[in-house]
Amino acid sequence: MIIERHGVDIDLSYEHKQVCGRCQKEGRDRSKNNLHVYGLDSDGRHRGAKCFACYYTVPSEAWLEEHGEVQEEEEYDYVGSHFDAEVNKKIKADTGIETKGYRGIRTDISKWFGVRYQYSQEDGSIASTFYPTTKGYEIAGYKVRKHPKDFAGPYGETGKDCELFGQFRFKVASGTCLIVGGELDVLSAYQMLDDNQKNKQYATPAVVSSTIGETAAYKQIQAQYAFFNQFKKIIIAMDSDKAGEDAAAKIAKVLPRGKVYLMTQKHKDPNKALVDGREQDFINDFWSAKPYTPAGVYASTELYKAAVERMDLKMISLPPFMGTAANMLGGGLVKKEMAVILAKTSIGKTTLISGLCAHWAKNEPEEVLGILSLEADAGKFSLNMLSYHLQTPLHRLTKETRHEFLGRPDIEEASKQLYVKPDGTPTMYVCDDRGASWEQVKEKLLEMIINMGITLLVVDPYSDLLSGMSVAEQEEVATWFKKAMKEYGITPIIVSHVRKSQNGANAGAITEDDAQGSSFLVKASGQTIALERDKQSESPIERNRTYVTILKNRDFGETGPAGSMYYEQKTANLHDFEQFAATHPELGDF
Repeated sequence: MIIERHGVDIDLSYEHKQVCGRCQKEGRDRSKNNLHVYGLDSDGRHRGAKCFACYYTVPSEAWLEEHGEVQEEEEYDYVGSHFDAEVNKKIKADTGIETKGYRGIRTDISKWFGVRYQYSQEDGSIASTFYPTTKGYEIAGYKVRKHPKDFAGPYGETGKDCELFGQFRFKVASGTCLIVGGELDVLSAYQMLDDNQKNKQYATPAVVSSTIGETAAYKQIQAQYAFFNQFKKIIIAMDSDKAGEDAAAKIAKVLPRGKVYLMTQKHKDPNKALVDGREQDFINDFWSAKPYTPAGVYASTELYKAAVERMDLKMISLPPFMGTAANMLGGGLVKKEMAVILAKTSIGKTTLISGLCAHWAKNEPEEVLGILSLEADAGKFSLNMLSYHLQTPLHRLTKETRHEFLGRPDIEEASKQLYVKPDGTPTMYVCDDRGASWEQVKEKLLEMIINMGITLLVVDPYSDLLSGMSVAEQEEVATWFKKAMKEYGITPIIVSHVRKSQNGANAGAITEDDAQGSSFLVKASGQTIALERDKQSESPIERNRTYVTILKNRDFGETGPAGSMYYEQKTANLHDFEQFAATHPELGDF
């Protein structure tokens, strides 16, 4: 069961972690453990492998039996030969702009997109096409197509870090944007759409394509979220084949919500329609594009498989100081389910969130953590979490001592474990835009989810979002988080204060009814946890002891008291109280 992928042997016969060949080619995976091989199932078939950094996947044997073999993803993501102003000048000297009618494209259209051509010395026909690529809307290279279809020999940068082909022409735009399968299709589609605007009363729709092929196009499109967000309507028109349909589905998921349409083409692609003289068919298909609706309806023939998959729930681990709760919750928090944490004010919530986020940043490499911090700004949030990670209450140190401490090489190295994954990517993103409206916050969250790939989203405190909102508006916010969870597959962790009792104080044990805002939030959650602490206790131990109660546990059923956490001031850390007390007999003096 040994296979070779990207120049690396992968033994699929047992579970282990090893180097990812694709990451290694790009100079990443220094720890040589990005690729998780899952071993064998109960029938002795391999369960495949997946890289948590670049998401390269080896399908399981069971999947291959059902769907058949798959080809390696075709992705033109590389840096070509040297490119600068002098090279660009030479390319222009060696090429021309005349299309000579190639594939039905007119020179005026091709010239507008900056395309150049190299001609055959034998008969003067098109030998190669030079499609320009841009970064920061400045030319970064050329993707060269040697005819009929050879994409070898690019100049400069042509990969997924570049902008889309044609994007530089629509830097500031609105209206409609059409995404097609390749550069030739951009020229074809734009020519047909431009010709259709006979009276030029309206601007011709923007047309762009990925520079790295249909299969991986969503990765490049994902990074251009802000560009696409300026349009009122975004139409996806990939090739009319299975690969095109799969690519369109991936692209739709990374574009701004509520703007995406899918175009079904009578012909394979725009250039085919142009060459065959079927321009009107293409125009009709363009105007007949239908709004994108995420898949979510299952036939009965798929329900057994769905039930089996549901039994094998994927979990997000909890730190050791919540060990009892983790056991009751089936091992942690259920992925792609909403978890709600309820607490009274000044309960020690800041330390809890610092502990949770530090744990997830270091122990959940497959997750990308996002925090909407509505109380602390990014600096304060980071200081709190760094204090927890370094087991040193940094806020209690003098300014000079703190700077000296954080400047130590060993502390700087230890801090990297919190902020940087082994592959060099960030462990988390923090949004502290507290003064924005809900609509603005929602756009920020969507950009974090779609553009930055957030999978685990912490909102702290949720109750701050609801300030000044009516009940109906509060319910709309809660509904949005549930929809985002289902549509994008994220795991929302909602931290909320509870309502004050009628006499102005928090009295009695917390229940789900005490959650601030619409009751829809706790109804939508899969797991709800309550935190309580007696801040006024005569015992210093009790004043630093927080009790955990599970109020809701949809998948595993067990609810009730779930242990307690003890805050150790000298290390700014939380501990499972029972375990801590067992190794610190001096607590008995209190």
